[in-house]
Amino acid sequence: MLYLKQFQNWCKAHWKWLTLTAMFVIAYVLGKNQAKNLLKMAEFERTQYKEQNKNLEQQVKNKAAKDEEAIRKYEKTIELLKNERDERIKSFKDMENNEVLEELGIKKQ
Repeated sequence: MLYLKQFQNWCKAHWKWLTLTAMFVIAYVLGKNQAKNLLKMAEFERTQYKEQNKNLEQQVKNKAAKDEEAIRKYEKTIELLKNERDERIKSFKDMENNEVLEELGIKKQ
């Protein structure tokens, strides 16, 4: 019983220290929980960033493939047009002036 009375008197004398210690313990426990939540959020952000990065890389690859296909089609079209132009020029060489004008749709007046 004597120890209980001594403890009570010590608590009355040092109540500020006890309150400060209790507040520190509460802040530590709450801060620890918030730190876990922040860590989970950071991990989630990291995985989300990696997924976005993978998606972006895939989109870039797809765009590059589409661009290459468009360039190939463009070059093929240019080659066809050049060949057609050359054939028309050859056919015009064999024609006379009047026939060339008629072929182009120009009527002589």
